[in-house]
Amino acid sequence: MAKGKGGQSQKKDKETKEQRKARLQAEKQSIEQCTKLLPYAGIFLLILTLLFCLYVNSVPPTLPSISPDPPQQHTTINLADYSLEELRDMAKKSGDDRFLEQVEKYAVQSGREGGEDGDETGEEEGETEEL
Repeated sequence: MAKGKGGQSQKKDKETKEQRKARLQAEKQSIEQCTKLLPYAGIFLLILTLLFCLYVNSVPPTLPSISPDPPQQHTTINLADYSLEELRDMAKKSGDDRFLEQVEKYAVQSGREGGEDGDETGEEEGETEEL
């Protein structure tokens, strides 16, 4: 048995003229049909995309628009009511560096660096409120 390219037998690959003609004609018909239907498919997809865009623009958002944060409410505390240890703990727990700086500044100003007993009222510095 004679072998052609790729080791396949020539008898198996042989195609009659009628089969070849029918195959070429079927390919030609399928190409013509695709070229007729392809523009319609493209137009359909374009219209579908436009309708989706219109729908998306017409639906209101479910989340409210993001507005700037309102000013934070600051709590004013009387530093003299707490010991330095308590003030430092509060400052560390809050994570606010400015509060920690204020506590340290208050400690230096009031001279309470070593005395953390909290017995001082702070009246001489004017830290307490008048009732």
